[in-house]
Amino acid sequence: MEVEVKHAKGMQFVAKMRQHSVLMDIGREEGGFDEGPRPTEMLISCLGVCIGVYAGKYCQKHGLPFEGMSVKLSWKREDSPTRLTDIVAKISLPKPIPADKMQAFLKQVEYCPVQNTLRSAPVAKIEVG
Repeated sequence: MEVEVKHAKGMQFVAKMRQHSVLMDIGREEGGFDEGPRPTEMLISCLGVCIGVYAGKYCQKHGLPFEGMSVKLSWKREDSPTRLTDIVAKISLPKPIPADKMQAFLKQVEYCPVQNTLRSAPVAKIEVG
């Protein structure tokens, strides 16, 4: 699998994956144009979408409504090294998950590969050339 990220202008970069492109930027106060989400916002958004997909799969399989579902995420930013911490994802569904299905629902949501990647603290090898 591969994603290519190319410089666009200023501090803007475009990430290309398959037939899709996403423009990312940083805020004006950081020297950007604020014309796209920050990379950290995209990281958190990817987690939320992944959680939503796995929650939706469970609901679909078990005949539970999920139209209009939302996943709201919050986090803190720490320094030394700069990183995101205390990420909390709150899933809101149109109807509550029945108590007897809650454990299985949460187990399904935990299959989210973005969450599992963040939990395992992967090493990103950076090469120049």
